[in-house]
Amino acid sequence: MNKKIWVLVFGLFTVRFVLALLLPLSPQEAYYWNYSRHPALSYFDHPPLVAWSIALSTFAFGDSVFGIRLPALLYSFGTFLALHLFVRKLFGSRLEEFLPLLLSPFFFIGGSQMLPDSPLLFFFSLVLFAGHQAAIEGDEKAWYGFGAATGLALLSKYTAVIIFAGLGTYVLLTRSWHFLCSRNFWFSILLCALIFSPVVIWNTQNGWASFLFQSTRRAGELSGFHFNDFGRYLITQIITVSPILWLVNWRALWVGFREGLKGSNRSFLFLTSFALPFFSIFTLLSFFYWVKLNWLWPGYLCATALAILLASHQKLRLWFKTSLVSSAAVTVLSTFLLFYQPFAVNWSGNSLAGWKELAEKVERMKGSRMGEWLVAGYEYKAASGLAFYLSGQPETYSNTLVGRPGLQYDFWFKEREVLGKNFIFVIDRRYQLKNASAVLANFFSQVEPPDSLVAKSGRGYVTTFYIYPCYQYKGR
Repeated sequence: MNKKIWVLVFGLFTVRFVLALLLPLSPQEAYYWNYSRHPALSYFDHPPLVAWSIALSTFAFGDSVFGIRLPALLYSFGTFLALHLFVRKLFGSRLEEFLPLLLSPFFFIGGSQMLPDSPLLFFFSLVLFAGHQAAIEGDEKAWYGFGAATGLALLSKYTAVIIFAGLGTYVLLTRSWHFLCSRNFWFSILLCALIFSPVVIWNTQNGWASFLFQSTRRAGELSGFHFNDFGRYLITQIITVSPILWLVNWRALWVGFREGLKGSNRSFLFLTSFALPFFSIFTLLSFFYWVKLNWLWPGYLCATALAILLASHQKLRLWFKTSLVSSAAVTVLSTFLLFYQPFAVNWSGNSLAGWKELAEKVERMKGSRMGEWLVAGYEYKAASGLAFYLSGQPETYSNTLVGRPGLQYDFWFKEREVLGKNFIFVIDRRYQLKNASAVLANFFSQVEPPDSLVAKSGRGYVTTFYIYPCYQYKGR
């Protein structure tokens, strides 16, 4: 039976490999690829591991979709193996019960794209493996694995700091104060800090820009109570995980918490403690802020592993087949919509369509004009998508050019080098620059009326790009 399941697992990863090659590069992936072209200890809005992984892969395989996405495929396969080994160690092989997770949209589709979540999920799964070995099984040396995995998770994405909330929850619930007296535990924290130190060094050199952005600026973006934001969060989470598996995850948290407090099995409480902070923090935040669909992904990994363990102990039943059908159905529909949108609906979630056509249009406009033309895009997505798809993959510019915050593009911008240059400036309708012609006129000697390009996916409307030829940049 296991041999057939392994064949199915490898088949699913093969399909994902093909899907990764067929799907156009998303602007988010192009942004992180642009990171990799500017080597640094860290970056403004994310730690550096995503860039370092892409740099290594593209060095070997070139600046292509395959080169950029290969690390994501390797990380996701590593995530699955680590979780499977973890569950197998606790209760023997439960391989088939991982299929609903492997087929869920966030793992099947999201795991095919190279995002900071790719290394985060892999190292988070290693955190669970090593942390359980240290905290539950009493292997003191495993704390070093826990510290190293946590440091690499933090080097992947800042939300990995929630790992410490998970460990703290477990210590409080089990009153495991002896951890605080363990020399190996504190050395593991030092190891974690050492691995994370490139981010700290970069911040000391750049006015703590990244830490301030992720703390005070994010806090400043919090608005009043909005039930609509919670509704959007709820819908996107249910679809991203698949409806039945989403319900199973929440049910597993409750049962794991209840059974864990009874003291019958500390593994239940361990997994609950590491999943619960992701679910509780971001669910609460969703009433005041737009919570992105990928922020809870580590929690789902943890809760699914918990559901498998609970099912093996007859604490959670009748979930496998329904979750499998639910995951498969939602993933098939989601994959179809990525390639072909049948209705003329302005779906802002489709960020894959239109970039090749836009790059071709910009190239034609540059070719029809005399002299050198540089390219800029308002908001990082337009700038990054153009950087990848334009011929020769040139440097592109973003909001900094017109005096607006441009995330990492602010750090790459060298004003003196572009003074007097002509620009093709692209604005995506989804991220409008109000009174664009008037704003651009403040920074250029002359601005022509815009050309436009309508982006479609199948029959469905996605967005409109407005393309402004701008002459002689005057500076800010």
